[in-house]
Amino acid sequence: MKAYKNYIRIEIKKYTVEISDYDSELSIVFLSDIHLSELRTINYAKEIIEKVNNLSADCIFIGGDTIDSYMEYLENKIFDQILNKMKSKYGVYGVLGNHEYIGNLNKNIEYLDRCGIKILRDESIIINKLEFILRDDKINKSRKKLRDMYISNYPKVVIDHRPILDETLTEGVKLQLSGHTHGGQIFPINLGYMLKYKIIYGYRKIKDTIIIVSSGVGTGFFTYRTWSKSEIVKITIKGGNL
Repeated sequence: MKAYKNYIRIEIKKYTVEISDYDSELSIVFLSDIHLSELRTINYAKEIIEKVNNLSADCIFIGGDTIDSYMEYLENKIFDQILNKMKSKYGVYGVLGNHEYIGNLNKNIEYLDRCGIKILRDESIIINKLEFILRDDKINKSRKKLRDMYISNYPKVVIDHRPILDETLTEGVKLQLSGHTHGGQIFPINLGYMLKYKIIYGYRKIKDTIIIVSSGVGTGFFTYRTWSKSEIVKITIKGGNL
């Protein structure tokens, strides 16, 4: 019963992140692992959009696994029309997760574009004096090295579907946002995640790098029995001296 309530109830998780060499302020919404499928309801998508838009963020980032597998399963629904109503000052950007690679990747990317999500694959963008590096999922064996994507001297924020930290902790990244783990899900799956990743949920600071791993706003078809809460994350990034 607790797992089911966590599955259907979407909560808002808020964090404040201070970056010492940043002299501005930016609010972002981060949501991952929506897992749109033929089993999802229209009301599920509408609830996500309502909660996201009520947060009035400057920018929205989608952390991968937005589509559970094949976009063809979604064509008889209007998820694209609903998600296209997400609004923020600087736009809606996203990365790919491992689930987008299950179906036809190009078709899945095209569908995400119809949803109003601009997918960036190993690309960087500058937003309000912060450099956001949006990484392709690790399933892409030829994805770029992190440092090869840097385009400025601004503080670095990494969006990576999985909480992989080997480069993040050595390349001067100030903040990484990830999903994928669903908070570890349930025993014994959580043990595998704990062995594979340093952090499977929540906020952690390691030296000068802050890592936030979301449990996700949904679950995959085979992982709906999760003890972790469904959540949307709002992060306020401030200068450390403000």
